[in-house]
Amino acid sequence: MRNLLNVLRDRNSAGQDPMDWQPTPSLDGVDKLVESVRGGRVVWKLDRRGQVRELGSGVEMTAYRIVQEAMTNVLKHVGSGRARVLLDYGPDALRIEVTNHLGGLDVVEARPVSQQSGHGLIGLRERIALLGGTLTAHPVLNGFHLEAVLPCAENSDLS
Repeated sequence: MRNLLNVLRDRNSAGQDPMDWQPTPSLDGVDKLVESVRGGRVVWKLDRRGQVRELGSGVEMTAYRIVQEAMTNVLKHVGSGRARVLLDYGPDALRIEVTNHLGGLDVVEARPVSQQSGHGLIGLRERIALLGGTLTAHPVLNGFHLEAVLPCAENSDLS
């Protein structure tokens, strides 16, 4: 707690107004997140299915962080290829998939995928479990697939 207070004090003393800090990320920001990495060696596609709606701040922030972490992993571990982010709004859950496939010479030169996950996936798994959701992440032919399922009510945008 002391460290958190020190960080807040330092930011405030540097002349930054707390009101200028970034808002809590939500799924509204996923388009901008994907757009920010376009033009690189990975071709990105963003799809949405189902009835798009607000899901509550906890689910929204967690979903954004899932996409952000998965995209970071793709950019860190893939030379070039294609990747897809899917946000599937079901009546009882939001399903998030991020899948990438290597392209070009990277398929031939690809190193074996480690079965160990980094701290990012561990942190995501813990965050998702707090919401009662599930996370699976595993290699696929010439790529990697991450799927998270977060429970949410169909009328969650009314709360």
